[in-house]
Amino acid sequence: MRVVLSVVFVICLCVGLHAQATSAVANSKQADACRSAGLKAQTKWIGWSIGEVELRTGPGMKYPVHESGDLLDGERIQVLQECNGWVEARVMPIRLIDGVISEHGSKKAQRMLLFWAQRQSIRRQGD
Repeated sequence: MRVVLSVVFVICLCVGLHAQATSAVANSKQADACRSAGLKAQTKWIGWSIGEVELRTGPGMKYPVHESGDLLDGERIQVLQECNGWVEARVMPIRLIDGVISEHGSKKAQRMLLFWAQRQSIRRQGD
């Protein structure tokens, strides 16, 4: 009887772990479907951070923390796109971006200026 219960427990445990892994893979694939809007993309909407907001280099917790640190409470951002619960944004006005590109090159400028934050941490202007 104990052997049967142990086998049933192991099967249930494996099914549960498989379901969690499948869900994690699906969420990862969704985040990977988010492509950068680009450094000079038009602003879709203006928002403010709700509390201190951790920034990421990509749309998901698996991406490294952004080199610029966190947004402070109430910091204004320009949202470029929303994707799977994340927003890609910048804080620098588009008119100043060419200067950063000429000084650092476009790849480094993009790494420096664009970031991702969880959508729930950003309040849209007018909401």
